Amino acid sequence: MSDLALSYSFMTKPDILQAGNKGVLTIIVSNAGAPLEISGIDFVLSMGTGARDIVDGVEPKAIDYPDGWTFPSPTGGKFAMAPAAPVKITRQGLVFSFALDVNTVVGTAVISVTEHLIVDQRRRVNRGSLLVPKFPKNFSLDEFYSAKPIVNQGDIITLVWTGQNLHLANYKIMYSEDGLQKTINIPANTYSYTLKGIRETSVFYLQATSTQASDTSVTRQSQEYLVSVNPAIIEFQATSPLASPGEMITLNWIVSKNMTSGQITCLQSGEVIPLDQTDLKSGKTAVKVPAIGISTQYLLDVFDSNTETPTASRETTVSITASIPHLGNGTGYFFTDAQASDVVTKLPSRPITDTVVPKLMKEIFARFKVYYPDFDFYLDWENDKANTESFVYIDGRKKVVIYGGLVRVTPLYYEAFCFIVAQCVGRLSGTKPVDANGLTYIGVADYEATASILSHVFFAITADNDLTNGVKDQIKTLFKDGISAENQKGTPGSPTNPGIICRNIALSAGIFGKPIPDCVT
Repeated sequence: MSDLALSYSFMTKPDILQAGNKGVLTIIVSNAGAPLEISGIDFVLSMGTGARDIVDGVEPKAIDYPDGWTFPSPTGGKFAMAPAAPVKITRQGLVFSFALDVNTVVGTAVISVTEHLIVDQRRRVNRGSLLVPKFPKNFSLDEFYSAKPIVNQGDIITLVWTGQNLHLANYKIMYSEDGLQKTINIPANTYSYTLKGIRETSVFYLQATSTQASDTSVTRQSQEYLVSVNPAIIEFQATSPLASPGEMITLNWIVSKNMTSGQITCLQSGEVIPLDQTDLKSGKTAVKVPAIGISTQYLLDVFDSNTETPTASRETTVSITASIPHLGNGTGYFFTDAQASDVVTKLPSRPITDTVVPKLMKEIFARFKVYYPDFDFYLDWENDKANTESFVYIDGRKKVVIYGGLVRVTPLYYEAFCFIVAQCVGRLSGTKPVDANGLTYIGVADYEATASILSHVFFAITADNDLTNGVKDQIKTLFKDGISAENQKGTPGSPTNPGIICRNIALSAGIFGKPIPDCVT
């Protein structure tokens, strides 16, 4: 129905337009992709008495628009907005505001939009529309909230909404649980909803719906509210992921306050350690690792007073060895030694006392662990090298080690960290072509990280979202500003070192669903 090249959203004042009252409509025009050259945008704020019209009798007025833009006197609600000369629209975007005398008919007004673009030195016209709701006069939906915005897993929450003349609308609440969309129809004249046993952090959407007559459009307006749920098990790990055979180690955990008991099971020996509420609060216990084996797993189960089955479970692995034996040529690295040295020299770095990045990396590792349980992830925070290691341990488990010198680089944030971990997973994915050690070529791993791994871990991301936009921007800065021109060059004809430009092309191709570039294979 719409072929608009730019993105359009709107805000209204009041938050919900009221039929028969004055209001302000603000249209925000943005561009998440490459800059586009535009010679004008037409907005038609249709005049009439229908549900699809937004005003009647009084022509809307443009009260705010970009500097240097003009428009002829509007007729029939059409505003032909144009700059003095064609301009490029980037991420900064444009804002247009209109004062309205909203017509008296409840419904959904259709705002027609026409873009006048210049593409390859040719003029092109795109058309689409915005749907703006009009609610009954004197209706307002003011607040939507929970008295407890942060709760423990299994708690009861009550969502409440306030406003004026709330009886003039019907309501639904929508949210996701276990990856499924749930919709709750709220009974008439009810302005709250109680949810028992909330299990995960969710965004709750309140949808208000109003209709005046059978021959008018149905009007909808939504508000959203985030309820954060502390997981039953916030953290469970050993003080060290490595131990000598028969060594005493300490297991540490953080659990939510409403957990009343638990147990730790060594999956190799079958030993069970019961935990009462006092034990849970202590957050740690000493265990002796098996004397025979190359790894051992410990399972933490926690219970609340209302459950006989575990409320939550989490596993942690300890490798039983004095060291990690792996050959240097059987390890995949994110950078060559020369490139890693450049990054440390050329880019500013966070202090080693920083506490934010290690917490972020724990969260990222935990997210990847859900989807890649045969991987073990480590942060070597005190290692000043700007690099990573990906290798297969002697027990067949896949190991990813991220050096502190790389994630302490200040131009990198959460999005880049996610890409780096995904790239390390890609090196061990077995995606062909692979080298003599079975490691996926580095550029192929860059491509796989953005083409499939990130979307697998973070669900259905698209090319236009904060995660992939952050990856593009931050990794581009890392590659461009952190590595010298000489060390950006690859080895001609060698997919083991395709060069920084080729790697950048590969990760961008993965984001935009393009074929894998030849230079990495």
